[in-house]
Amino acid sequence: MNRKETRRFFKIQITVQGPASFQDSFVGQAHSDTNYDGSAYLSMGNHSTLGTTRSYLRFDLPEIPKGSRINWAKLNFFHTGGDTTEARIELYPVADVWEESSITWDRQPKQYFAYSSHTVSDRGWVSFWITQLVRDWYNGTPNYGVCLKRQGEDLYRKLFYSSDYTRDTSLRPSVTIDYTPSGDQKGEYRIYWVDQFHEGAKAPRQVDRLIQDAKTSNANAIFLQVRRRADAYYNNSLEPKTEDPQLQPGFDPLADTITKAHAENLEVHAWFATMKIWNQTTPPAASDHIYNTHGDAKKGTADYWLSEDRQGNNRFNQEAVVDPGHPAVVDYTIDVMAHVAANYDVDGIHIDILRYMDTDWGYNPTAVARYNRQHGTSGLPDPEDPRWQAWRREQVNNLVKKSYATLLGIRSDLKISAATITWGNGPATIEEWNRSAAMTKVFQDWRRWMEQGWIDFTVPMNYYDAARSPSSFDRWIRWEKDHQYQRMTVGGVGIYLNTIAHGIDQIRKTLATSSSGNRMGGTALYSYAVTNREDVANNEFYRALTRSSPYDDHPEPVFETDAAPPEMPWKSSSTTGHLLGHIRCSEADTATVQVDGPEARTVSTDGNGGFVATDLPPGDYRVRFSDTEQRFTVTPGRVTKIRIHR
Repeated sequence: MNRKETRRFFKIQITVQGPASFQDSFVGQAHSDTNYDGSAYLSMGNHSTLGTTRSYLRFDLPEIPKGSRINWAKLNFFHTGGDTTEARIELYPVADVWEESSITWDRQPKQYFAYSSHTVSDRGWVSFWITQLVRDWYNGTPNYGVCLKRQGEDLYRKLFYSSDYTRDTSLRPSVTIDYTPSGDQKGEYRIYWVDQFHEGAKAPRQVDRLIQDAKTSNANAIFLQVRRRADAYYNNSLEPKTEDPQLQPGFDPLADTITKAHAENLEVHAWFATMKIWNQTTPPAASDHIYNTHGDAKKGTADYWLSEDRQGNNRFNQEAVVDPGHPAVVDYTIDVMAHVAANYDVDGIHIDILRYMDTDWGYNPTAVARYNRQHGTSGLPDPEDPRWQAWRREQVNNLVKKSYATLLGIRSDLKISAATITWGNGPATIEEWNRSAAMTKVFQDWRRWMEQGWIDFTVPMNYYDAARSPSSFDRWIRWEKDHQYQRMTVGGVGIYLNTIAHGIDQIRKTLATSSSGNRMGGTALYSYAVTNREDVANNEFYRALTRSSPYDDHPEPVFETDAAPPEMPWKSSSTTGHLLGHIRCSEADTATVQVDGPEARTVSTDGNGGFVATDLPPGDYRVRFSDTEQRFTVTPGRVTKIRIHR
């Protein structure tokens, strides 16, 4: 086996080649029981003697550090050039076990849909993108290899050299994987959540104090709450200004914080609370507040957006919340965030309450009607029905990935994050994760968001009293460090629940390397306004982070020196792009869309016909929906937007 590693920009590129790591063979229809293991060639297409031919290849995954991020992966073949007619070769993931010594036409394994393709003509190297396949294999999906077919199998065959080719071993197939080790990320986030339920950013003098406190504690970023309940703590908004009497009239907290924070090299992320929209007995004063336009007054119509439980109640602990299963809710919520991204120089968008309220919630009439139409059912589904739970989970997923693509389509440098649920004892296995409250109670599959590249970083809210639940905190942060996939985790610490000493200890644990060698991208502290449960002045906490104090017996303070925010290589040196599409037709709710090109994907539309494919290798693609197709080009680091009219 030949194995080569190249380190660059905190990434490692590894190439594996040779018969020790590869199994490959071709099959021929004319001699359907013949095995061609040992051939120097891989054949795809028709041959006068062999009939239709196909080739199969499987390779052993090279060992890389656990938790590494796969940036991209390619499977490389050398085309013999015996026939220089242009042909399209397609790559299909294999769905079953096979062996090169026994595979024949009659004993072929099953294959999935076409995943990647390449046009072949002259002699030379050709490469197939297999990025998501390799990611899936490293994450536990069985690796059964791939099948290569010529598009139009009745046309004359094309030949690649196989792993048994001996005249020039450098021309054998190879796989190249570009990855970033989990410990190879520069810097770390040190973030304060700055809420608008307390003082902190409601007047210029408060913002001045906020910036000074952040500098005193060597923080480098602020999550500034700009939306509490469908209201705006900023001036240039699609929603009405908040009724908060403590907000200085005419003052724009977001604009002022950005100006002052950027002058001190601090990032500002606009923090949106999404689903909760009102909690008072009297309606909002503004007639255009969405509680007035889509709340109780609209019940019985398609404009009614509130979520309900199975008994028809639409208040959760006195809160009116909107339902992500209503298509209009998704697009409205995204529009509100996108307006800020387009009009303020924020460094990121931080999304909160991105979930259902509980297992028994999600029964908005429009949402239930959509579910029943798609599943051929009627009435109200059982809250514990796995199909109904999966459907609600997918509605949250749709909001996440559509938000990501939409916001990056406005500014590709924006950092998109979400506050996520960590209730109960932290998981140790995927099976335990699938039974977690995040998955089965609020339908927030934030593990998948990172795995699929639908977000830049998650911020799990590890809000545990160290004196009462130390094991839950420890288990959650261990899981988070070892399950960051293609993105990043920043550990949330509930300092408000803890003594200063316990809060600092939890920060230190969050930033430590796991036993598997993985680190988080930093920590976020809830909250700036309440730093401890002992009523000790906040200044004591800020100072204890950066200098010796009676609250910390460690020889070095946890934030002793300045730190830059961590690098996000998928943004700073992107090798992939994203697709944001929309289909206008009556059948476009949860429809299947096929994306074909350098890498193939099958994606589904949301309730408004929107669809997203993230981390696509650059190149020319086509989208197919029913009998309609459209071509587009993917550019690294950019979002390509298309519309299909049918």
